[in-house]
Amino acid sequence: MNKFLKFVLGLSIVGVAAVVLVPVIFLLLYLFVFKPVKIVGLSMAPSYKNGQYYMVNKLGRNNISRGDVIIFRVPPEGKSDYIQRVVGLPGEKVKIEKGKVYINGQVLNESYLDSGITTNSGTYLEEGKEVTIPENKYVTFGDNRDHSLDSRIFGFLPRENVVGKVWFCYFACSL
Repeated sequence: MNKFLKFVLGLSIVGVAAVVLVPVIFLLLYLFVFKPVKIVGLSMAPSYKNGQYYMVNKLGRNNISRGDVIIFRVPPEGKSDYIQRVVGLPGEKVKIEKGKVYINGQVLNESYLDSGITTNSGTYLEEGKEVTIPENKYVTFGDNRDHSLDSRIFGFLPRENVVGKVWFCYFACSL
């Protein structure tokens, strides 16, 4: 076989491998590492706006800290994805009192909130009542507290409902 034919045959094998491997790699990344999401609603305004698109890091669900913005399936059914900020971690004591959030008896510094935003109690996290967050559960609130269905209403968020951490905006970022 001449050198040119071997070269073309080699390119064909590389081309076929690329055509097969690239989609497989993207599929694996989509299934196990990243997930695109569209923000729907006002619960995180103005930080995250209705109509923006974000990439979510699914690996981030194993390392959640206070202040992280996460995507999760709403308990108990887990049929819809929500975006909210982690406020309370497993084992901590949380209380809402006079419009402020307390963690382990200390007022939570929420510099990410617009000035004037207060946190009202809900059917689950009642005014002035301190509760301990169980193991493998979180407390999440929307930044736009008056327009957020969050832990004040549905209670503690199970770790298994967390999809991942919001990573970066990739479309309609300037809304």
